Amino acid sequence: MYKKFALGAVTLLLAGSLSWGLWPQQDSPELGQGDVQTLSAVIANWNRQHETHGGAENLRFALANAQNLSHSSQHGHGDIRFNLITGELTAKAQQLAPQQRYELWLSGITKPASSSLNYQLIGTLQSDAAGIASGTVKLDRARLDGFTLDSVVITAAGQTPQSHALLAGTPSFLQRLYYSDKPWAVAQLNTAPSNSQQPAFAFLLPKVAMAHGSTTLTLAEKIAKGRKLFVDEKFNGNGRTCGTCHRPDNNHTIDPVYIATLPKNDPLFVAETNPALAGLENPKLLRQFGLILANADGFDKPPVFRSVPHTLGLGTSVSPEFIDFLGATHDESTGEHTHEDGTVYDLPLSNHMVGWSGDGSPGDGTLRSFAIGAITQHATKTLNRVAGVDFRLPTADELDAMEAYMLSLGRSADINLEKMHFNSALVEKGKALFNSDFDDGTGKCRGCHINAGANASISKLNGNRNNGIENQDLHPARLVAPEIAYDGGFGKVASQTCGPNKDATCYGDGRFNISALIEAADTPPYFHNNSVATLEEAIAFYNSVAFNTSPGAKAEDQNNHPRLITLDSSKVTAIASFLRAINVLENIRNSSRLDERALSETGKAFRETVRLAMADTEDGIQVLQQGYNLYPEALSLMDGALKLEKKYTKAALKKALVLKQQARALIVTEDN
Repeated sequence: MYKKFALGAVTLLLAGSLSWGLWPQQDSPELGQGDVQTLSAVIANWNRQHETHGGAENLRFALANAQNLSHSSQHGHGDIRFNLITGELTAKAQQLAPQQRYELWLSGITKPASSSLNYQLIGTLQSDAAGIASGTVKLDRARLDGFTLDSVVITAAGQTPQSHALLAGTPSFLQRLYYSDKPWAVAQLNTAPSNSQQPAFAFLLPKVAMAHGSTTLTLAEKIAKGRKLFVDEKFNGNGRTCGTCHRPDNNHTIDPVYIATLPKNDPLFVAETNPALAGLENPKLLRQFGLILANADGFDKPPVFRSVPHTLGLGTSVSPEFIDFLGATHDESTGEHTHEDGTVYDLPLSNHMVGWSGDGSPGDGTLRSFAIGAITQHATKTLNRVAGVDFRLPTADELDAMEAYMLSLGRSADINLEKMHFNSALVEKGKALFNSDFDDGTGKCRGCHINAGANASISKLNGNRNNGIENQDLHPARLVAPEIAYDGGFGKVASQTCGPNKDATCYGDGRFNISALIEAADTPPYFHNNSVATLEEAIAFYNSVAFNTSPGAKAEDQNNHPRLITLDSSKVTAIASFLRAINVLENIRNSSRLDERALSETGKAFRETVRLAMADTEDGIQVLQQGYNLYPEALSLMDGALKLEKKYTKAALKKALVLKQQARALIVTEDN
């Protein structure tokens, strides 16, 4: 199922080559759960997609409401297309005020050593009666000489981009990395000769910051920097870090059981210890249900309470099925996806599906920008949330590093269920029930979770669905806090469709993001609201009236069969057993990867890596102990591997690796 790569760090040479090699032991970067091979695979996949959608000389990224820059309630969207050869920059924006003039700005720096942004007005746009504005500007190369692009900004005419941006977009980390590696990008730095013709406007491209001031950037060092920022950096805020909620030793998430182990002075509980932040969380909902307060609909609307999604395998799950974030409409009854102006859409490679409704990132909606929203929401010193006062925003280099770290976590690919044969009749039956589309009496899970991942079977990409989860008869957290708002999911439009009677006010269209299920067994509770605590309960929800009357259940196949589900309890048990089996396989893969890496490390990095490997091995043991004891021999081998890992010696790790592979062979066999 999982291909094994040679152990080592990928080194990206800005002279245009990708080389592999072991980093010196004395300089072992502290990668935590981050993995160079995972990030390398994500990068390679993105590069292939990018070159399929326009070629190396065309830069494209999304324009979205600049939430972190603007006080406007306008929710426009659009995109930028920049031809690096001709210098033509084409902008298109929608949902603007009709018949108004707008200004198009480039934001960037004029000196390599400068961190202050400079703004260049490059053109104007005029919106039509429908609020759509588009135009193409030919950039003046001489005027922009020495200028490096950071972002593109749209303002109303006469407004400043520093404080009145309406829409903004910026190249993602993967785009910056891609263009940094082009021979013509290196040639301009006079670091290497180039046989390729340099596009006339290549000098504008933002580059990934170079390690140690040299022209060599190792992905390992970038991941290590991102990990340190993720785990330790407080951004001058209230003491929380990204790792406060996305705990590296707990599958990069938190849950009520884990929360109960934390001391009273843990930053997670800052709302209980700091009077200025009393409204930052609801302590009862946090401690009992693992729910975090989120102003998903804006700080002027009632907050909702959501669980903390894990950040594993993000490289497999953030590519959008359709442009939810950029305003696509979706008809669940027909499965059609169109722009609001009726045009056919294509995919913007810089826009990501993150958060519980696929719109969890501010600004351009990318994973790179996700930290901006998280810091503003969760790390602020006061509820005023003033950047530069209550917290500091990450620098461009810090955003790049954190994205690199997040993309390096977990899997770089989904499993292949067609090639997997489980050595348990119950698990194999669960796989069959799961891996079906519209067959009566099955789980019909494959339609939204092909290969148990977060992507739909038709599009092979990630999207949102309305499965009726906010129409449950009973939500445990609401018994503790009846006053909490209903969560409308994607979008901010008021609706009267939530609650058991579908008459409660909420904001959104009812759709939530499809989540991967490979890691589900050891990341309970479930759904965006942690409304059920076990796998069996999560699966049984799809038998409910709430689901079977939802738009998601009404989606029909070519034979007009709706996705209605009726599973008896034994079938629920079979599917749960299957999900536990694939989760254990992922535990084995990840803990073995960490053990293998630890064999090349020393000192602090070695101990941290082994500690994280043990956490995954222990997760595998706990999952095997759930439900029926279907793999007793594998459980014994995993227990033996954990005891060996606790010795913290390389000889013991080698033996632990053997035991875990033996355990894996007892669970599943695979076709070549």
